[in-house]
Amino acid sequence: MVQSRTLSSALSTACNCNSALRTQARHQSTSAASSSQRIVAAALLSRPPLLLPALTPLEESYYTYQRRLHRALAKPLSASTEWFFKKGSASEKSFVAFDQKVDKERGDEGELSAYVKAGEEVEGAPEVVGRESEADRKGDVTSLERKMDRTLYLLLKKDRKDNAWQFPQGGVEADESLLEAAQRELVEETGPDMDVWATGRAPAGAYEYKFPKEFVKKNPGHDGARVFFLPMRVIRGQAKPNKKEGLVGHAWLTKEEVKEKVSADYWKAVEPMLSDL
Repeated sequence: MVQSRTLSSALSTACNCNSALRTQARHQSTSAASSSQRIVAAALLSRPPLLLPALTPLEESYYTYQRRLHRALAKPLSASTEWFFKKGSASEKSFVAFDQKVDKERGDEGELSAYVKAGEEVEGAPEVVGRESEADRKGDVTSLERKMDRTLYLLLKKDRKDNAWQFPQGGVEADESLLEAAQRELVEETGPDMDVWATGRAPAGAYEYKFPKEFVKKNPGHDGARVFFLPMRVIRGQAKPNKKEGLVGHAWLTKEEVKEKVSADYWKAVEPMLSDL
């Protein structure tokens, strides 16, 4: 009889423990569900440099020295009469006089001068063309033809006061990969007029943030988001922000310009992903 009561008491205690564990598990599950993060995919869309970077002072000095060596070694044979005539001889004087007469009739300064000028015209082509585009002169940040020696990144502006600027992004649906979600959001927010190439399927980085309390009260499913950035290149076309998505503008910006637009926390997350060139 004593053993029966002891066994019954033990079973009762075990049931109470199991019930407590189930209650605790349900509480933890509910707590985890209420504090879950929304998974978001962002398109880290960039335009690569179209021109080589400007030369540094050291590089300019080096190439200037190389040009001087090249000119000295490639000097036309007719540039020096000493190779054919004895210096100060009557033959040299006659030849020089004839050469000067021909130069005067041609209206130039001689074969050597023309040779040097031709070389300078070719070597100075980047300066003649100019590194500053019409978009640079107008300050048009929406143009893909600005800052042609730098990498540009597409940022979109939302119709709000805080955290208005960000990369194209949106929530990942149940049957999507991160890349598929980023590509879909890019089309939804900027239109179908851009040809884009994904440079990889793995994200370049991630960023976490909390939702405002007012937002969480209205949408209790998540208390924050984790954003994964998928690198892409634009091949051709232009972004057209979708006003129905709450977008009011866009800009193609360098790394330094991105820093000026986004929040400090956002910049801290994306800065390692952006190119210095």
